[in-house]
This record gives sequence, C-alpha cells and structure tokens, in this order.
Amino acid sequence: MPESDHKTPPLSDQLHTYRDKVKFTFPEGSSLPDPEGLLAVGAGVRRAIDLHEGDTVDAEAFQAVIRAAVQLNTAPKG
Repeated sequence: MPESDHKTPPLSDQLHTYRDKVKFTFPEGSSLPDPEGLLAVGAGVRRAIDLHEGDTVDAEAFQAVIRAAVQLNTAPKG
C-alpha cells in the first residue's frame, strides 16, 4: 500500500469489513453530491456507504460518488 504524503486528505478515510457489510467512510462525505442516496447520513461531515451481501449497487452512482470524492480530494484548498 502506498504511503500517504500526509498533505492530501484521504479519499476514503476508512474501509471496514464487518460480518454483515463492507463500509466505505468518506471524511468530507457531506460535501459530495449523492443524487441516488448511497451515502448514509452520519455525524458531522462524515458519510458512509454500507454494502451488504446481496445488495444491488447502482454502479454508475457508486462511481459518481468516488469520482466526486477524488475531485474534492484533489481540488486546491484555500
């Protein structure tokens, strides 16, 4: 796994596996567009996508959230 430069915030802060799901947590998820409602409402600005076995995922919507997170992550701050 590549080491972080510690200057760029992580795209997905956490990827956890649980007995019943996989959780992708985005540290600035409340800033991401989510017209399909994939991101669950979390505390503060964090949002997550929970995937359970057997879930049908809208691949285009999932990719759109990832792309938006990349864009947010690489945008100049200031």
